[in-house]
Amino acid sequence: MHIGTTVRVVKQEANIVHIGDKLYAVVFPNRTQAEAIEAGDAVKPQFPVELLQRISKLSSRQILQIDWRAIRDAGIERNGTPVYIGAHDVGAAQASN
Repeated sequence: MHIGTTVRVVKQEANIVHIGDKLYAVVFPNRTQAEAIEAGDAVKPQFPVELLQRISKLSSRQILQIDWRAIRDAGIERNGTPVYIGAHDVGAAQASN
C-alpha cells in the first residue's frame, strides 16, 4: 500500500451477489468473531440476521429457487467465500429496477 492510498472500510457482514441467473451469499465474521480468529480463540457461531434481511428484499418474482441449507451453512461458517444459494429470473430482476 502506498502512503496516501484511500482505504474504505465497509461494515457489512452479509451480502447477496447476483452472477447471471445465480444467487450467492457472501458472509464475513462479525467484529467479535474476527477478533477471536485473530487471537486464535474459538469462534462462537452466530447466524447474521442481515443475511435474512437481504434475502427478504429480493422480489418473490425474481427468486426461482432457494437452498435454505446452503444459506444456513454460509451464515454459520462466515468465511467470506461466495456460496451458491439459488437462482433468480434475470428478466424479472431487470424489470423490477
